[in-house]
Amino acid sequence: MILESAQALWRRLTLEPFQPMVDYASLTGPREENQDNLLILHQGRQILLREQEAVETPRPDWPTRWLRAAVFDGMGGHREGRAVAEAAAAGLATLPVVKNPRRQREAVLALHEQLARRFARDGDPANPGSTLVWLELDLLSGRGLLAQVGDSRACLYRNGQWHTMTHDHTLVEFNWRDGELDEADYLALRDEPGQRVAQALAYGSFGILADGRGIKPYAHDPALRLDLPKDLPRPLRDHADLRTLKLTTGDRLLLASDGLWSARFDWPVRADAEALAQAALAAGGRDNVTVVRVDWPVE
Repeated sequence: MILESAQALWRRLTLEPFQPMVDYASLTGPREENQDNLLILHQGRQILLREQEAVETPRPDWPTRWLRAAVFDGMGGHREGRAVAEAAAAGLATLPVVKNPRRQREAVLALHEQLARRFARDGDPANPGSTLVWLELDLLSGRGLLAQVGDSRACLYRNGQWHTMTHDHTLVEFNWRDGELDEADYLALRDEPGQRVAQALAYGSFGILADGRGIKPYAHDPALRLDLPKDLPRPLRDHADLRTLKLTTGDRLLLASDGLWSARFDWPVRADAEALAQAALAAGGRDNVTVVRVDWPVE
């Protein structure tokens, strides 16, 4: 540990960033089209999907100190699901580096408003939308930010175990945060099949925002709800939608659409993103599968 700390200090003093291994996969699976997307900004390059194909372009303007990675999942069955996920990836690619959770929330809300102006149709219950899980990582320190909308997830492998870093945006989740469910009911209900996403980029939210009387109408709202840790009771602050994290030697972080995590199989720890996506489909996955994998290096 002393050696590791000395190496990390030397990197910070010399401004030499760590170079994590980053790879990705996005598979259509049994669906007619791939409504997922992804974004990687790293080492002067940008990767996202256009017309369902990965496109890599130079990004000499992107700071070498930072990694941005994100996964998007267009709302299945909704009109323009693929288009809105692609637009969300392209929009996020234009934003400058974000360095704290409050600024990251502002960036997500601004992206949502931009997408809503383009895609939302007033009064249409089938408005398109996209999930988001977004990592902004400082490669000098390993410190980063996570933001989430919907049910794409971030999962961390550390000390021999997978840890889910995000909480799906369902009515059950927000009712738990707001004290409308006790812990026993929350734990019983949160993993039941059929839990629907309660909010998405471009779409807005449903049943999770309180009106001026403190009542949450069971209806569509064009706004999003994104909780910072300070917005929640202290015991629930790990349920915040924007949070910080610190990667350490040997950590592996996955960003994934629900096509990966909803398939029931044991995730092989050493598998690359393509192998993980293929394993999800082989295990009976019926959705698009998108994975971005970030391996923090051994010093």
